[in-house]
Amino acid sequence: MEQAMEMLRSGAREMCDSRILGTGDFVEGVLKEVEPSDKIEKNMTREEALLETERITGVKAEKVMSSSRERKTSSGRAVYCYLMKEKGKVSGAKLMKELGISSGGISMLVQRGRDIVNATNN
Repeated sequence: MEQAMEMLRSGAREMCDSRILGTGDFVEGVLKEVEPSDKIEKNMTREEALLETERITGVKAEKVMSSSRERKTSSGRAVYCYLMKEKGKVSGAKLMKELGISSGGISMLVQRGRDIVNATNN
């Protein structure tokens, strides 16, 4: 207790995290191992999702954004919706506005896109 009070008076700071019990150095070491800063994943951008969609399905960006009901275009749109929702962290509501599709339609496209992407990765 005396040591803690002395640290407070001197203004010394130590790393802490309520999930980890130990000294400041120990806490810092655990956090570096568990949450390495170079592993932080950024969200996929719209452009990246469109490029990835084209790579997977062969459907160009302008076709993905069109209202075409062609099977191939629809598959591209599904992959795009999946990538934007899951990797771009875009809401279904935003996708609805962007593509002019109902919420149920977006949900179905996301599931279909997931299936297409998983099939290509296996």
